[in-house]
Amino acid sequence: MVARIVADKLGAILKQPVFVVNRPGAESEIGYKAAARANPDGYTMVLTVPSVVTNPLYFKESLDPSELSPVIYLAQGPYILLGSAKTAPKTVPELIAAMKAHPGKISCAMTGGVGSIGCEMLQAMTSSALLKVPYRGSNPGTLAVMSGQVDLVFSFSIAARSAAQSDQIRALATTAPKRGSAPMPELPAIAEFIPGFELEGWDGVMVPRGTPRDVIGRLNKAMNAALNLPDVRAKLQKGGLDTIGGTPDEFALRLRTVQQTFKRVLDAAGVKPQ
Repeated sequence: MVARIVADKLGAILKQPVFVVNRPGAESEIGYKAAARANPDGYTMVLTVPSVVTNPLYFKESLDPSELSPVIYLAQGPYILLGSAKTAPKTVPELIAAMKAHPGKISCAMTGGVGSIGCEMLQAMTSSALLKVPYRGSNPGTLAVMSGQVDLVFSFSIAARSAAQSDQIRALATTAPKRGSAPMPELPAIAEFIPGFELEGWDGVMVPRGTPRDVIGRLNKAMNAALNLPDVRAKLQKGGLDTIGGTPDEFALRLRTVQQTFKRVLDAAGVKPQ
């Protein structure tokens, strides 16, 4: 969705057609590696999400993020902590109390990337234990919560809003730094009960390493212009995302910060790349 919204405007700004090519699979590694192998001339870009920096923390064969150069941090949005209406506690304070009273009894769906890190953070920052159950992606994990097989899952905001319309799932809290964030502003923030708990999903654009700086600068300028269009902002907000924009260097700093933060969480949990 994000790629198509931006590409639609980017073509007009650059006065060239911009095509979106889907290369899904392997936590986005197929797309990342295809982009890294492309000619570094600015004609191949790749939409990146947090997995570009989290994959290497889980899998030894993942692409080193340094093989891609940052262009722009497009947009970001929170995750939502969803609980099974059948089995999970109804509020975050009740959840924390249950985790401490019954270590390893509350289960959390490990859906890969940021979703899994959410489970690790919840465990580490409450000094308690979760039963972590692996799933191949957020959709199977959410279905497991819906059926009562698993108690919790961290789901990206727009998908979570849809899932929470079911009477089998309860939205407990947002991972935004404070309440009031779209698309579920009525939810409390986990940080209200666990200070410092913050987890964002995001979209950015990168290009193959070696792409000339002036080319990266031109692409960055065009994408910032696209993000400033009111209809682009409205479409992204409808998808649960706040537009960010900025410079390539600012995006590079965010990437380093996110990877270092997640690495600390996973190191504390004893997770090593396999």
